[in-house]
Amino acid sequence: MLTAILILQIGCAADSSFEGAQEILQDNTGQGTPTTPPDDTVPPPDFAYDKLAWEDGSDEKLKWSYTTLELIISSTMSLKSGAKDATDFCPQYSKINDEQKAGFWAYLISAIAKYETDFSITKRTVHESGATDPVTQLPRYREGLMHVSYADSQVSQGCQFDWTADRDLLPNNSKKSIFDPFKNIKCGIHLLDAQIAATGKISVDKGGYWNSLNPNSKTKKVKEIQALTKALSFCK
Repeated sequence: MLTAILILQIGCAADSSFEGAQEILQDNTGQGTPTTPPDDTVPPPDFAYDKLAWEDGSDEKLKWSYTTLELIISSTMSLKSGAKDATDFCPQYSKINDEQKAGFWAYLISAIAKYETDFSITKRTVHESGATDPVTQLPRYREGLMHVSYADSQVSQGCQFDWTADRDLLPNNSKKSIFDPFKNIKCGIHLLDAQIAATGKISVDKGGYWNSLNPNSKTKKVKEIQALTKALSFCK
């Protein structure tokens, strides 16, 4: 069973304060924090799923999908138990099977990436808090496919980036560990899981991580994300 141990707040603020979800996720079963499967060995799932938002026919994007599904299926994460507002994103959520639920969460991850970074693996945006990243000791940025930070390694064991190696690379160098889409996806999954463990919801104005899921955001991206997930074949 996953247990959540609160740690000190590390500077997430404004629309994406993530106040209640700043936790290190620890697993007593050895299954809750799976390692990222090697990107060239992840097999396709043994069930049909609605293709994720980033899939464009390329083998690389398929590997993103297979990894996302595998990380969700093989874990014991809180998000698999659902969220109070899951039916706002998938009206049939309470009626669908476990494989379809995994497909829903995987699609949601890809939809967040769509509205956070438009699937750019080297996207960098200065953090809205204006804080210094406690890992890099530089201005904090959201980076990579899921728009996460080096600081998140102090929030979740699922966010492991190698700043020691990355510090010698230029900020936009695609070889940075935080730009590895598989590591970035894994981090995003764990951050969403921490948010749901702390708040019980996908869309929150306080205690959330991504602005795209903030119902009070001026951009109203959460409505667009809900429209995408509601269109999934098993959610209608």
